[in-house]
Amino acid sequence: MTLPNRAQILPAHGAIQQRSADQHDVEMARSLSTDPSVPLTGSLLGTADKAEASSWVRRQQGRHAEGRGFSTDALIALTDFGLSIPQIQRIDLYIEPWNVPSLRTAGRAGYLRGQLFVGHQTIGGRLCDAIDFTASSSEWGMR
Repeated sequence: MTLPNRAQILPAHGAIQQRSADQHDVEMARSLSTDPSVPLTGSLLGTADKAEASSWVRRQQGRHAEGRGFSTDALIALTDFGLSIPQIQRIDLYIEPWNVPSLRTAGRAGYLRGQLFVGHQTIGGRLCDAIDFTASSSEWGMR
């Protein structure tokens, strides 16, 4: 599927306004890469050196926070943005059952909780369960 170039539109909702990634984010990316789960679930390499972190930041420039609702606002902003693209009819989140803050965020953002998938995905050499949360374009505007 070819999606339209919408890089000039930055998602926003509530207190969240996404800013463009820039080279000032390289050191943050290097620090983030030391978290063992990050390279298993994203595109940032583990223990990224400056060149790898810089490359990751450049990739973020072509794409588009806890306790005070920032994560919920961010998820709503990204979902609004994603579902505004006509080719995207549905967004699914697969959240591990132990990740209670993310389960709450998905629910507060208006995602519908679905079923538990046992052994849904292998992460770090082990099968992980996941709970499905869904936002569909036909229901999102009615929340």
